[in-house]
Amino acid sequence: MSTSVFLKSRCVHGDMRVTNSNISHAAFVVALRLALTRSTRCFPDLFAGSSDSQADEQRRRCWLPATRHEDDAMDVLRAIAARRAVRDYTDAPVSRESIHELIDAAIQAPSARNRQPWSFAVLHDRDRIAGYAESARQWLLEHHREELGELAPMLEPPGYSLFHHAPALVIILATDDSTQSAEDCCLAAQNLMLAARKKNLGTCWIGLARPWLNVPATKDELGLPAHYPVVAPIIVGHPKHWPDAHERNPPEINWIEG
Repeated sequence: MSTSVFLKSRCVHGDMRVTNSNISHAAFVVALRLALTRSTRCFPDLFAGSSDSQADEQRRRCWLPATRHEDDAMDVLRAIAARRAVRDYTDAPVSRESIHELIDAAIQAPSARNRQPWSFAVLHDRDRIAGYAESARQWLLEHHREELGELAPMLEPPGYSLFHHAPALVIILATDDSTQSAEDCCLAAQNLMLAARKKNLGTCWIGLARPWLNVPATKDELGLPAHYPVVAPIIVGHPKHWPDAHERNPPEINWIEG
């Protein structure tokens, strides 16, 4: 069954503090769970008849896992170094829960004046994604062949898939057309891709699809808000393999002294 979901995300956190920096891991977990149960802002109904599934949903929305396995957790620097642009996926689907977790990670990104000017559209159907990939390919060649330059020959073969046969597509949209909001959405996109790497999911930002996704007729077909610019189309899936890392140029650093 084809599925397209549009989400406008907000997350309200309760007041939870653990002040002893030397607290043991076990004690920390106990203290954290106690804080969760006392946070009426995040869990107003946790002890008032909420089901286990409702409690799990409340916990997920506050981005606080029920348990933590530090031995196999990938720290942020490892995730940054291990992230790859993946363009070859297995047939395995990506669960809705995994997509929710990635979006919850995305909305932890900083934003100017904490405006959080992002929304998310999720296409969770491999066949529909493949169909849209073909539509986007043909549209780009018809309307933007000159601008494509050396990329045009890559798109010309009919079998080329702009979305690389991925099982899920997450589209990050800005809630207004300001440059600042687009930049904030880029920060959210990076969070999403790093969170995916931690979960051993591959991602790739498909910038070529953005012009087609911003066409009014495309937005109408997908049910996207007409006044929300598409910023980051990101495919998600289980990699057939992890690509090798590309060599990085040394950073240009100018130390400002005096």
